[in-house]
Amino acid sequence: MNPSKGASLVSRLVTAALIGVMLGLVDFLLFELRGSFVNVREYVLYKPGFFGLSMLSLQLLSFSIVGVFCWLSLHVFGSVHRKLARGCPAPPSVPLFIAVFALGVISLRVYLNSGKTWGLAILTIGLALVGGCAWLFRRVHLRPLKPVAAKAALPPRSQVLVLLLLVAVTFLAPDLYSLYLRFPYQARRHGARTPNILFVVMDTVRADHLSCYGYQKMRTPNIDRLSREGVLFLNAFSAAPWTAPSQASMFTGLYPSQHHTDWGHIDLDESFPTLAARMRDAGYLTIGFSENPSVGRWFGHLDRGFSEFHDTWRRPLVVRAIAKIGTRVFHQNERVECAERSIGLFERWVSNNRYCGTPFFAYMNFMAAHGPRYPRRGSSAGSWTKERLARIEPVNVNPQRYYLAKYKLTQEELGTLEEFYDADIAYLDSQIGNLVSFLAREGVLDQTIVILTSDHGENFGEHGFFEHQFVLYNTLLHVPLVIRYPALWEPKRIEKRVSTVFLFDTVLAMAGAPRSERSKDLGADPLAQMQGQEFVIAECGNAVEMLKDDVGDEGHGLDFSGFDRSLRCVIEGDYKLIWASNGKHELYRIKDDFGETDNLIEKKQDQARVLGQLLESWELSTPKKPLF
Repeated sequence: MNPSKGASLVSRLVTAALIGVMLGLVDFLLFELRGSFVNVREYVLYKPGFFGLSMLSLQLLSFSIVGVFCWLSLHVFGSVHRKLARGCPAPPSVPLFIAVFALGVISLRVYLNSGKTWGLAILTIGLALVGGCAWLFRRVHLRPLKPVAAKAALPPRSQVLVLLLLVAVTFLAPDLYSLYLRFPYQARRHGARTPNILFVVMDTVRADHLSCYGYQKMRTPNIDRLSREGVLFLNAFSAAPWTAPSQASMFTGLYPSQHHTDWGHIDLDESFPTLAARMRDAGYLTIGFSENPSVGRWFGHLDRGFSEFHDTWRRPLVVRAIAKIGTRVFHQNERVECAERSIGLFERWVSNNRYCGTPFFAYMNFMAAHGPRYPRRGSSAGSWTKERLARIEPVNVNPQRYYLAKYKLTQEELGTLEEFYDADIAYLDSQIGNLVSFLAREGVLDQTIVILTSDHGENFGEHGFFEHQFVLYNTLLHVPLVIRYPALWEPKRIEKRVSTVFLFDTVLAMAGAPRSERSKDLGADPLAQMQGQEFVIAECGNAVEMLKDDVGDEGHGLDFSGFDRSLRCVIEGDYKLIWASNGKHELYRIKDDFGETDNLIEKKQDQARVLGQLLESWELSTPKKPLF
């Protein structure tokens, strides 16, 4: 090859890489940050675990590679054009390159967000427009754009230096930032201080699927160890059967009917102070990690009060694209989990801040137990076949299809999903073990209050329901709760029923921060905050419109009347009353019938009336703020 031509080709490839980097930066600002620079450190200064790169580094690297590929493709196109259309000017390469590149990015984003049909439609229309412009350029013999004067262009050596500088800055920024955080505190380690608080929510984990609650089909040794070293609440109940209202209750100390977070209004109103904001005001460093889109900056708005909040479910475009391709190749959807990434980010954050002398409040939401569910490598779940996976896949990716006759699952198929669920919990247990082991290695485990709980459970056909909507049975409300802090509490088991709503005041009491009005007379022991009410309340909003949207046209003929209701329940003494807005109330003696199989509403009307009056009295005494 002619040396001058080789140098010219290298220069053009470097130019293509630089243009790719610039387009990657524009895409990053428009689609990843969306004008919100509050968490710019999450994208620029932390490594998410992919090849040890920050999200921005990964974005720019992938765009530069795609840029080089696009330029080579257009170079081949130009060579063919010159041979087939002699005498006709070639379309200007830089505008054509940028047009094709931008079109590919837009099509990929549409494909990832809206599905294959829309993505292919946008790509086809865009290619037709670009091709039409190129053909029109050739037909009318437009004069090609004049090249930029040589003296105004960067020489090849300078282009390479600029590219290397960009690479160095984006790749080294996380490590330089880590050194910056460590340097001021190396010389001064602090002794006794206010305890750290680690608040871990295992999304969708039922209490009765953990071995510390008596489950026999598999073991959860790491959670068992925590329960032996801490306080295990045997009868903890969630305030709602799904994520948004349940976690909003834990973050505000209010019931769903008070904070109004539910279907149709998923975002927590800004007028409600969050637990993180109260902890920040109490002098804590606050950081959050959420794998659930319903809890974070994008939905729910439960990130308020956190100095840093990582929506770990969000990934760079290239990683999403690779994962999407993988799902097509292996014919299964992605798992909704990022536990290892969340823990890795948390470990780096703790290491960077361990010498600053300020206690931390860290919130972590893990989604490993949430659907969709698939067999894990190395798991013992062996009752599945490819045919069975294909049969359950429509319900696996859209649980509301379970209520349609053609998608109804057999007991064996539901059992397979439950086996996958157990394997997911076993994996989550191992990650909890890694998290606790890290705190022990750092020497801060015994200076950290570890709170481990769940926001709700899961149905696998019980009472004819699937997933976690529409009902207030114990399969959804009974959740694990462990609090470990040996400096203050001896290991013990508490049988009294408690609600996760009261975790709000419990955590504030642990931090010595001001608590809500209702908690002032409960004493100095923070655990007393969990036991300040003799009965337990839970609520479930009307989700029939969500069901109709999810099943779409396939729901034609489905009787929605059984789902068109809101629910409230009260547990007091041996009984549980479920009040339904459509008049179909239920009563269970859960002391002997925790699985709620025998509805006593007709046989025990006096008991139902007593609990109904208690529920009514609670409603009248509970202040509620208007939604609008």
